[in-house]
Amino acid sequence: MLLSSLGDIFMTDAFGLGSTVSGIPGAAFFIAAHIVYATCFTSLTKQYGYKYKNAGFYLGLVLTVISAVILFVFACLSDDPQYGMLVLILIYIAIIGWNIVSNFSYSFSDKGARIIFLPFAILLFYLTDIWIFLDMLNIYSGLHGIVWYFYPEAQLLLILFC
Repeated sequence: MLLSSLGDIFMTDAFGLGSTVSGIPGAAFFIAAHIVYATCFTSLTKQYGYKYKNAGFYLGLVLTVISAVILFVFACLSDDPQYGMLVLILIYIAIIGWNIVSNFSYSFSDKGARIIFLPFAILLFYLTDIWIFLDMLNIYSGLHGIVWYFYPEAQLLLILFC
């Protein structure tokens, strides 16, 4: 959560460095946070002897692949394609995808309230990231402003149900 919060601080340009300069460490903190979350969920799945490749795993994998393909197609059809940014975003989606797959796998195995709230939290994060990506790829910028309405709820759900 600390890494995500540091990413938030940089992405909101709290230090007045400019959004381009602040975006680089912000994205790095987010990537680190996703790797930590994915590692933790994978570790928990193994620790409790749960099966990793279950319905949650495949649902997360399908969601990740479909969204990556859709972003790729929209980016290529854009009036102003940002191919360099697209490559970085697809790498970022692969890392987030590992987080989604790990989270879903653990949540679907653990059952209880986690089967609903943890995947929902990760989906909220993912949705807000997709909205930011649409803006970065010059596809659509109208959703970027509402990201912060969903982000705190996702963080709260992760804290409560992790």
